[in-house]
Amino acid sequence: MSGDIIRGMGTLIAIMTHGDKAANDTLLRHLPMWEALGHDLLVASPSDNPARLPDNHLEQCHPGKQWHDGLIAMHRQKNLMREMSRRSAYDWHLIAEYDVVFLGDRLPEFAPGASGLLNPNFDLRRFKSPWAMGPPWVMDRDSLKRILAYADAHPETIEEGCIDRFLPAWAMGAGVPVLPLPKSGLFLNDITPADYPRMVQICKSGGCFYHGIKTEECLNVLLKAWKSQ
Repeated sequence: MSGDIIRGMGTLIAIMTHGDKAANDTLLRHLPMWEALGHDLLVASPSDNPARLPDNHLEQCHPGKQWHDGLIAMHRQKNLMREMSRRSAYDWHLIAEYDVVFLGDRLPEFAPGASGLLNPNFDLRRFKSPWAMGPPWVMDRDSLKRILAYADAHPETIEEGCIDRFLPAWAMGAGVPVLPLPKSGLFLNDITPADYPRMVQICKSGGCFYHGIKTEECLNVLLKAWKSQ
């Protein structure tokens, strides 16, 4: 184990979602898996389309209005990160989306910096960052504060308001390491039946984080592969 890898005591997990039925149903399927980890959870949903939670034991915040990308999405994300940074009890901050799944009963160890599911960016004429960094996004407290400070000082770095682009661009500008997520799985917008063989193979090779799990069928295929190891 590398000497610079640390395990944080006190992790805040924020799950970004919205109130549309498909997203809300997916969130409710995935929540028990996040709750089982034993960390504090914060559901973040738009003020104009909030999530519908089964009871009031989960904390919810509304960092902005709904929009997929652009300045509205960028400011909503920044507001969420500010909300997380104000909570001084946490050493680590993990931001997921409603269709992200983590397999296992314990988060892996993270290195200081900003970690995510990394895909190469082949369109450097449009974007500054050489990476598209998919969720979940994990940052230690110091890195989170440095990223926010850079974003405030450089409002021109917007990467068209695409979160998987502006977050690594902000991190690089702030001198924060951009790192691959330990135990990375599969990062797709929507994992469809055509992707199941690849997903199962990655799972059996030890991948624990997945983005694009939007249906109950997809989740069941993944869980079956995980349990058969």
